[in-house]
Amino acid sequence: DLTYTVKYLEKGTEKVLAKDKKVDSCIFDAEITEEAISITGYNKLEPSKQTITIKTSNNEITFYYSKKNDLTYTVNYLEQGTDKVLADTKIQDSQTFEAEVTETAITINGYVKAEPSTQTITIREDGNVINFYYTKRTDLNYTVNYLELETNDVLSGPKTVRNQTFESVAEETAIDIDGYVKAAPTSQKITIGTGENV
Repeated sequence: DLTYTVKYLEKGTEKVLAKDKKVDSCIFDAEITEEAISITGYNKLEPSKQTITIKTSNNEITFYYSKKNDLTYTVNYLEQGTDKVLADTKIQDSQTFEAEVTETAITINGYVKAEPSTQTITIREDGNVINFYYTKRTDLNYTVNYLELETNDVLSGPKTVRNQTFESVAEETAIDIDGYVKAAPTSQKITIGTGENV
């Protein structure tokens, strides 16, 4: 009518990591062997197998564990709505189970960070992913100049078109100017960038 108990504890903190295993109806002087169970996020410490001889009291086996410190997390930088990858994925290794990590969205040319631009996660054994999303800038401009061929003399004031979206394509056609003939090409397209769009 004797019993024994198996405990699963974190080394150094004595934190209980799994429910105690209690076994009844044991016989005096019997030898019993137990093996450490697997616990998510933790490594088994040696000895991972223990044998005791049943006595009338204090029949206890304790297995110790340490947090895994070889975990990874991933940070993705994506376009909102399309999930297009805008920058190289960041992979951070040597992370400890249950540690908190904070990441801030990087700056990407032509894009605006969507909120939240800072995120914190708690490291688990897997599925450690942070996604930052971005939208294209819509505050860009382009300019159309009307010049005399070869001299570049200004024949008509420049035209500026505002509130253009990054990577959109704009098309313009040469205007009529009194006393001048349009030189080819008379129609041009431009892909809007973050620099001077002329």
